[in-house]
Amino acid sequence: MNDPRALPGEPLTLDLVNTEFAPDGTLVDLLATAESARSWAAAAGLTGTLDEASLAALRQTRSAVRDALEGRGTVPLNAVLDKARVRLTVSDTLVPARTLQADEPASQSAVLAAESLLELLENGAGPSEICENPDCVLWFFDTTRNGTRRWCSMAVCGNRMKARRHGERKGAATSAGRRPGDSTGRPRTARVAHERLARMSRRQRAGGVP
Repeated sequence: MNDPRALPGEPLTLDLVNTEFAPDGTLVDLLATAESARSWAAAAGLTGTLDEASLAALRQTRSAVRDALEGRGTVPLNAVLDKARVRLTVSDTLVPARTLQADEPASQSAVLAAESLLELLENGAGPSEICENPDCVLWFFDTTRNGTRRWCSMAVCGNRMKARRHGERKGAATSAGRRPGDSTGRPRTARVAHERLARMSRRQRAGGVP
């Protein structure tokens, strides 16, 4: 089976958020249909039947997790987590177990994805970050020692941004040589502010997708 995910290997909660991505500027939604959602769920390690109710719960949780990550509040996420309960059991050989279960079977996968974010926060091993490419909407869990990861993929977005910035510097230097003070040679601080505004706009657009 081909893995449909744009960024395999991330924690389940980020895997869910990353079911929406935009290769070459075209939005792809792996939860758009039951068939594509089942392919994603299998690749993400989720088991069980994925019916229309389960799919709706996953979409709701994706939006809730994104809201929490992007600072728009945690009320929707807590509403998802409110559907969860921990079942405590012990085996005949006195081995204890804690199993996370949803009040409704249709919410099981969604609850597991939401709980995955809690695990990341509790472990505190590294931050969840969005790719610094302003055209990318993918999130990743930064496991680098100094928290310095910037791209979802160095081979893709990292190289694209390096090439873009190289072109910008070259163009700015050429323009500055011809016309001192031209706007294409804007200071670095202004360029960074421009990039941050672009990222904010991109996040708002991404957050508006149901």
